[in-house]
Amino acid sequence: PAFIGDPAIVVVTPPLITNGIDGGTSEPLQFTDVPKRKVVVKADNKSKKYAQNIPAFTATITIDGKTMSDLIAESGQTEQQILQVFGLDVVTYTLPNGTNENSNIGNYTITPGRTFDEQNPADVRLQEIYEYTFNTGDLTIEKLPVTVTAQNLTAVYGEKLPDIDFSYAITNVADAATITNPQALLSSLQTSHQSK
Repeated sequence: PAFIGDPAIVVVTPPLITNGIDGGTSEPLQFTDVPKRKVVVKADNKSKKYAQNIPAFTATITIDGKTMSDLIAESGQTEQQILQVFGLDVVTYTLPNGTNENSNIGNYTITPGRTFDEQNPADVRLQEIYEYTFNTGDLTIEKLPVTVTAQNLTAVYGEKLPDIDFSYAITNVADAATITNPQALLSSLQTSHQSK
């Protein structure tokens, strides 16, 4: 039958003779006497450039030191099936509050986690048989190279120089692929640069 917690288990042998001197009850054992398997979830480091979308987060998972590819080879199960067995099909990732596509360059901590519901028997069982460790990774936000080009102008000697116009372009076209609105970004840079 289903149970919650770690109940003691005993083996009872009924007596065969009428005076009851044979048979008896074993010493109690509990499931916690079995060593917990060690489950380690390490957030993979990721990088992006300023204004690019936050990348999808992933993790490297080991069970008792075995990698996911080892577990797949041993069990014949898919990665998704193994994640479900260990309760890791619902891992979440968080960044520090306020971190977004336009955060300043630097390193930001990626924190993996899994919420266990103490009212859910399946979650209680997972914590009884597995020892979970969640290790952080880093999201590195790098500078986004932008090319600013002054436009040609013609001036007459002795007259006031006209205002200089600039054009703005993301230096590496591939960098723009994961920016939600590259044109809006360049317009914002132009406004900021030319107001100085």
